[in-house]
Amino acid sequence: MTVVAALQLGTGVPLERILAFEDQLRDVSLVVLPEAVLGGYPGRVPFVEYFHAAVAVPGPETAALAGLASRTGATLVAGVIERAGSALYSTVVFLDPELGLVGKHRKLVPTARERVFWGRGDGSTLPVVPTAAGRRVDAPHRRRGPVFRGFGVPVRGGRRGPLPRRPRDGVTFLR
Repeated sequence: MTVVAALQLGTGVPLERILAFEDQLRDVSLVVLPEAVLGGYPGRVPFVEYFHAAVAVPGPETAALAGLASRTGATLVAGVIERAGSALYSTVVFLDPELGLVGKHRKLVPTARERVFWGRGDGSTLPVVPTAAGRRVDAPHRRRGPVFRGFGVPVRGGRRGPLPRRPRDGVTFLR
């Protein structure tokens, strides 16, 4: 049986708080964590502190989350504030229990207030990640045979933010 869990945590929580859920996640196939669970939202602390609270992807925080995925056998999907050079991005990371960090997706269009702090994603990070919660679909129109329908997450700018115009094969959208 496939079990999907959503950890209802605030934003900008310490990594140790996420890791403390290890025992509860042992029989779960997919765990979804909120946007900015690591790094938090801007405006609550001085920008220099906010910038240094953001995480590198890959980095020690994503390695710790990959370890949690490995120990529990669950795929993790977590929203983090990514620091890449001098830019910050609202990013979703995908962590596989066997492979570790297998993908990331940067928010394409931050909302008006977020644009002051976060960069825009360029669309090159729109992965489809196979998970235990995905399903195999036979697609007779494809010459290669069956297609594995995986898991993808669009990170939208508010309720009216753009979604990809044509969903890729195998993407399940969550809204």
